[in-house]
Amino acid sequence: MNMKTCYQLISINHEKDLLKLEDAAHLTGMHREMIEVFLRAGIVKSKPDENGLLRIDLDGVERLRQIQRMRQKSRPILRNIRLVFSLTDQLAKAERELQELKNQLSFR
Repeated sequence: MNMKTCYQLISINHEKDLLKLEDAAHLTGMHREMIEVFLRAGIVKSKPDENGLLRIDLDGVERLRQIQRMRQKSRPILRNIRLVFSLTDQLAKAERELQELKNQLSFR
């Protein structure tokens, strides 16, 4: 049995941790066009680089990985994916606010 292992080096801008869409596609197992669907839907955020090319940060790549796992398990529709991440974002914001209030109370 002849098994060949292939590795691809993906460079990351460590100052901003932004990846090209092609690199994000490789890391997540998604097609670039599918990533663009999630960008247009506002589920994943992107930032243009100095050349105007869209880049995705590491949090966005992790979100894409979560979406890919969801899609493999149940084939959810875009509206449901958007709802899941909207609720996740609201929960994270509430947790940050709660921690901030706890910190303020501990100073009194």
